[in-house]
Amino acid sequence: RAELFNFYANAGSILFNLGRNPEAAQALDRALQMFPEEPYLHHTRGQLYQASRQFQEAEREYLVSARLAPSEVNWSSLGSLYYSQSRYVEAVSAVRHAAGFSARPSVHYLFLEQIYLAMNQPQDALAALDAAIEQYDYEPPDVKKEIAVQVAQGRAQVWAKLGDLGRAVGFQQEALSDDPSNPQRWIALADLYAAQG
Repeated sequence: RAELFNFYANAGSILFNLGRNPEAAQALDRALQMFPEEPYLHHTRGQLYQASRQFQEAEREYLVSARLAPSEVNWSSLGSLYYSQSRYVEAVSAVRHAAGFSARPSVHYLFLEQIYLAMNQPQDALAALDAAIEQYDYEPPDVKKEIAVQVAQGRAQVWAKLGDLGRAVGFQQEALSDDPSNPQRWIALADLYAAQG
């Protein structure tokens, strides 16, 4: 029974990654009939539903997974699902849960900044960026650098939204000094200069 469960569970994950969703759904259903309280499978079935744009079903599966074994992965998936549906308050809560379970939470705070910007809450967005920097001590040096660049870029976005173009330009230049080969960051700086006249 255990071997058969592992077969269907693994087959469901592989078939989903191959984009063979109907077959993946059948394999996952068979595995869950044997062990209905397996959180990983509920999470995978949530991903399957989300890929098929069955968002209510995806939310249900992610919530079941989070109830059975709360983790960074299932809360992060819920946050992304809520964000894609413009359910920003729920997205904030889910992403904060994900950050709480994460050994490397900075990426979740970077995502929080984007959610707060979508909610038109720039001060909360700045606080999320501050938290991303405060939480990156255990990151490898190259990841630290990328987080710092994204924080500078995010601060430029927030200060532009607040109408302080001088500060926005300063942070955009900071992002470029660490990542001068990124054309999108040059375009963002050009847009800020244009806004300044």
